[in-house]
Amino acid sequence: MVPLVLAALLLVVEKHNDTVGFYDFATGAPVASVKVGHIPHEFVFSADGKSIYVTNYGTARWTDENAGGNTISIIDLAAKKVSGEINLGPFHRPHGIELGKSGKLYVTCDIPSAIVIVDPVARKIEKTIPATPKSLPHMLALAHDESTLYTANAGDASITAYDLKTNQSKSINVGGVPMGLALTRDEKTIYVTTRTADTVVEIDTKQWKIRRTIQLAGQPVRLQLLPGEKQMLVSLIVDGTMVVLNTRTGKETHRLKVGLNAEGMHIDPKTNEGFISAQGEKRVVRFSLKSFKQTGTVATQERPDPILVWRPAPGR
Repeated sequence: MVPLVLAALLLVVEKHNDTVGFYDFATGAPVASVKVGHIPHEFVFSADGKSIYVTNYGTARWTDENAGGNTISIIDLAAKKVSGEINLGPFHRPHGIELGKSGKLYVTCDIPSAIVIVDPVARKIEKTIPATPKSLPHMLALAHDESTLYTANAGDASITAYDLKTNQSKSINVGGVPMGLALTRDEKTIYVTTRTADTVVEIDTKQWKIRRTIQLAGQPVRLQLLPGEKQMLVSLIVDGTMVVLNTRTGKETHRLKVGLNAEGMHIDPKTNEGFISAQGEKRVVRFSLKSFKQTGTVATQERPDPILVWRPAPGR
């Protein structure tokens, strides 16, 4: 019997609709909409690829004073429904989330400022790492062996490196509100966007110093290294564009107009395509990773942001 091969789907967190939208990868047609917690922000696949974990931030901006949410929704992708929830107890406003090779989840929280390490199978917090009060760790990057964790701290304009073996940490000021992070494959360099300083900052992770600062007007918020790491995509939330930078020279090579509040990005090496959200226009723009020109759009619900591509395993 030939295994059933299901079509690929585009998964989109729709922040102001409190949903994760499922869209046909080929046509962009809506397939399903799954309600999660209030104002979800980021998501990641489970270790087996059968579920996603969605952080329920619970408030519109990192500058808000309210407590926000304290849960992570679990969505069964085949069933297209919420299959459970992880309660973070006193840790509120979960935002960035990464999955380690161990299967553990690493999650940033604003109130109190901390990183929580979660066992998603047991659905409980395994460890907490306090951050500087009101530092508001936003996005994070994780070393492959889970020895080091980096956070972009929106509250105090710093990047922090946490040594998860020694429980030591060190921080460096990047001159503006940091948002996105991208760690190179060799883990010797981490790039960060600073929304209020209009820069992309390159940090030497071994010497722990700023190696280079690239000016980029328009409030850069997310960045994505392309395969080979010779190029980097940067979304400009106020300018509404995506810029392609040459990582060796730091020079802009391409620019794509996306639309209002461009932010979340995802690349799909399998099809050599990329996707970027235009939050203010309720759409995701599809583009070529060769020409960096638009090849299509997907109409979504309110405030689309992070994006993933799900390809169901044969027989699912």
